[in-house]
Amino acid sequence: MVLTTEDAKWIKDYYYKEVHGRTLRGDIMNGYYEAERILNGWDEIQRRGCSCQWRNVAMGVHALLGRYKEEIDKLYEQATTPKRGRKKRSVGESES
Repeated sequence: MVLTTEDAKWIKDYYYKEVHGRTLRGDIMNGYYEAERILNGWDEIQRRGCSCQWRNVAMGVHALLGRYKEEIDKLYEQATTPKRGRKKRSVGESES
């Protein structure tokens, strides 16, 4: 499984704020499916045919988040830390 900085950013900025801990239905369940897809490294979401399986999906996602917490935190830090480098000059501005 390979997490990207974009994946870590989605998990921290969307999943934890909008999905985690909410009642399992509709868009919330879509968030759990997307988190499951990212954390398992799948190409496609694997929906469940019965709502009786939703709790197991949520528990699985919570376990995966615990397993990859440090990696997610590190990647999120990379994604949100401003990059240091040369300052861009405006057109017509000379070097000093």
